[in-house]
Amino acid sequence: MRISATQIDAFVRWQKNEEAPLEEIIAYLRKQTAPTDAMRAGTAFHKVLERAECGEIERVEQDGFTFDLSEMDCTLELPEVREIKLEVLTVVAGFPATVVGVLDAQRGNGAYDHKLTARFDAERYADSYQWRCYLSWFGFDWFTYNVFEAYQPAAEPGLYIVRNLHSLTFTRYPELDADVSRVARDYVHFIRDHVPELAK
Repeated sequence: MRISATQIDAFVRWQKNEEAPLEEIIAYLRKQTAPTDAMRAGTAFHKVLERAECGEIERVEQDGFTFDLSEMDCTLELPEVREIKLEVLTVVAGFPATVVGVLDAQRGNGAYDHKLTARFDAERYADSYQWRCYLSWFGFDWFTYNVFEAYQPAAEPGLYIVRNLHSLTFTRYPELDADVSRVARDYVHFIRDHVPELAK
């Protein structure tokens, strides 16, 4: 069984939403949910940051989207180590599993993840199990979200005006490994009961 940090995070958010139907999380895990424009824009913006070189960027096009960064007044230091795939063999709930993740960037024993969003919500990132999984599974000391806040002018479809950058860093806490292990066990049991084809 392959278990990703994003799957765990989506599972936890589904668990906390009492109104979310079972079919919703099953469709997500089976990759039957079509990506939204916002999701495709986020993927395109990741490519911009992955390929960015030293210098100023005011406007850039990628995969049918245009990103205008001229309103921003900040400097972002992007490590040279980017888009790193990680895999670790382990046992979860008594079953062999491979935990996986993809870092947007890495510096030393820390990891970065980039997000493009319409509204910055610090609590959402603090509650996330994505950063918890990376710290627990792969032994990182810290995990930083670079959250780019952007809006879309109604008159220009495909244009995202990026206006703010928020950086949030999370570190280990005493119960971290136990929290991740508990959620991973719940996830494995859920998969075996509801999406057994993913348990192979």
